[in-house]
Amino acid sequence: MLFLMAASSASHAQITQEGRMELESKEGGIGSTAALGERGVLVFGNSEKASDGIWEVTRYDTKFEMVSKSAVKHNKRTSFLTHLFTNDGKEVLFVFANASLVEVVRYNIESSNTTEFQSKLRFKPINAYLLNNTLFLEGVVKSKPVVMQLNLLTGNSKMVMVPGPGKNTIIKDIAIDHEQQIVAISVRYGSKKDMRKWKFEIGMFDENGSRISDPIIIENDPDRYTLDADITWLGKDEYLLSGNYSSDTRPLSNGIFMAAFKNGRQQFIRYHNFADMNNFFQYLSAKNKSKVEKKVAKKKEKGKDNAIQVHMTTHKISEFAGQYVILGEAYFPTYRTVVTTTYVNGSPQTTTYQVFDGYQYTHATILGLDKQGNKLWDHCFEIDIPKKPFYVRQNIRGLMTEKEIRLFYPSGANLKSMIIAKDNSLIEKNLGKLQTQRVGDKIKREDLPDVKYWYGDYFLLSGSQQIKNTQDKSKGKNRNVYYLAKIKVDAEFDPNALDNDSGEDVWEEDGD
Repeated sequence: MLFLMAASSASHAQITQEGRMELESKEGGIGSTAALGERGVLVFGNSEKASDGIWEVTRYDTKFEMVSKSAVKHNKRTSFLTHLFTNDGKEVLFVFANASLVEVVRYNIESSNTTEFQSKLRFKPINAYLLNNTLFLEGVVKSKPVVMQLNLLTGNSKMVMVPGPGKNTIIKDIAIDHEQQIVAISVRYGSKKDMRKWKFEIGMFDENGSRISDPIIIENDPDRYTLDADITWLGKDEYLLSGNYSSDTRPLSNGIFMAAFKNGRQQFIRYHNFADMNNFFQYLSAKNKSKVEKKVAKKKEKGKDNAIQVHMTTHKISEFAGQYVILGEAYFPTYRTVVTTTYVNGSPQTTTYQVFDGYQYTHATILGLDKQGNKLWDHCFEIDIPKKPFYVRQNIRGLMTEKEIRLFYPSGANLKSMIIAKDNSLIEKNLGKLQTQRVGDKIKREDLPDVKYWYGDYFLLSGSQQIKNTQDKSKGKNRNVYYLAKIKVDAEFDPNALDNDSGEDVWEEDGD
């Protein structure tokens, strides 16, 4: 979770939009951003004619004034995979790949100079991670997960021995600890038909891809199974694992767990069932809420631990007032019915089928735990996101002050907030309305915005919008834009305790 630490706070703080920039969607070099702190922001993407294999990178300052613009030629048979910051934050690595080639473009932020690196592959990467000058590429070969270690200085590479047996193994997380120079690869493996035989294992590797310790296996209580886990580093050889667990044979979450490890040994594991949380169904209507709660109560009376089953994406653990805080966002897949009619020998034949229509987010739950993983408090609140993403994403951002936790997320044109005080009281607020460029603008369509911490007390929002304006037609009645908005949150931040996108040594959420 993107948590920001603030030195002081005002309970009635509002947001202020201090700037907005619009770029025409038909222009090239747009679609993604990288926040550079006080150095500004990078906007990048394929050129207007993507088939040319030209990658455009434009740097703007914090007032959205252009600083530099670069165009880089890359192999047009490769696709953009991700961007990564070097440890010192001075360079951005743009990674392109296909099933036979990986190409890395190193972009120097201050000079705009670029250098290129290529290496042959035997699999198509699905993600990439960086430790110093070593790239770790994740992929799948013949239904088995693989990780390749690639030295960007020497060109030497080797395959990393991924934990688990290989067959029916899934990589759930790859976490980099720059301080300890460790790459942690978490996998889940076991029978596809019987979750009760699933195992969750973590392997620790150095920059060269060599294993540095025995595999770590989460020791679950009987009849409880790990679905996923994130690593939160506490110090040398000390870390926490947290995520979802299940109590039956279905891959749906029944609750959230936290486990502590030290020197490779599990110290404890704690489970927190959704059925024991306050207001878990607060987002439902009163009638439906009462109906569901009665069903849950009956299951609990029978001693069942799977009274509530949901899809949940959990954020990494953060600390607040001497406590651990875990946030989870609940969602469910939606489908729409498609009806087609064809004619066979003059007779109509109607076929109906369902297609995936995105993930609907419903609500969030947040837990406060003591240092032994015991629950101190919990809250649940509705997530009102009108647009359904087609991939699982984490929507909520937050900041911490000395007195409270403030969680917020974009909801259409609004920025909504939940404030949790030290006395555990919950306050719902609408922090403000996001502004468009001109008077009379009406947003007809928009993608879910990308929200990043930028610098000081500023956040950066970006995304695509289709706007209609019948009052000011100086740029046409309709326009399609890619926008960036500078948002100020009325609080004073400690920049040394902030998570951002600039590659500095700070808490990391999930990248873009």
